[in-house]
Amino acid sequence: MSHLSRRTLLTATGGALVSSSFIATVGTSAALADTSGSDDSTPVRQLRGMWIATVWGIDWPTVGASIEQQKQEYEALLDAAVEMNLNAVVSQVRPVADAFWPSPYEPWSQFITGEQGKDPGYDVLAWQIEQAHKRNLEFHAWFNPYRAAINPDPELLAEGHPVREHPEWTFTFNNQILYNPGIPEVQEFIRDAMMHAVENYDVDAMHWDDYFYPYPSADGIPLP
Repeated sequence: MSHLSRRTLLTATGGALVSSSFIATVGTSAALADTSGSDDSTPVRQLRGMWIATVWGIDWPTVGASIEQQKQEYEALLDAAVEMNLNAVVSQVRPVADAFWPSPYEPWSQFITGEQGKDPGYDVLAWQIEQAHKRNLEFHAWFNPYRAAINPDPELLAEGHPVREHPEWTFTFNNQILYNPGIPEVQEFIRDAMMHAVENYDVDAMHWDDYFYPYPSADGIPLP
């Protein structure tokens, strides 16, 4: 079997080449399954999802592209999901202690405009959800809890960034700044920052994934 990159996928619709993310077929759990069928061991409904990674624009969006281009790219991903009979998209909305919505806790994500804190001109999360639901797709919001910066210099972060306001909440490891989850204030802040999206937007589920909690580095970097 030939290898498909995360960025491209040959769809079955006329052989058109479109941007796409890694496709994940998730085994159905008892909590997710509709077992209304006659055989309770065979769920009627499965969660079949597409992961959309936004950090560094891995899957979407093209960083700094026009609003029109970003929207076209995202709609192509959703259309591919529908074509492949998926029923959910899991989109990364808080990749680096930043946000794909106007958050009172953290700045706009740099992976939308190329500049952290810069208003992209539209509520990205609201529009993503609207487009997913239009296609009868669930929208699952994906959050990275502890990663605060992808470089070790807090001065490169947007003015007013929580890391700059509370350096005592963080530590540096492997050229990244991470929140210290052992600090009660950090636990509360991270919870509030993520729950703001859940409480104010029509998300169907939330995912905490890629915690970036330190573990031994292959380069022998000591744990803090």
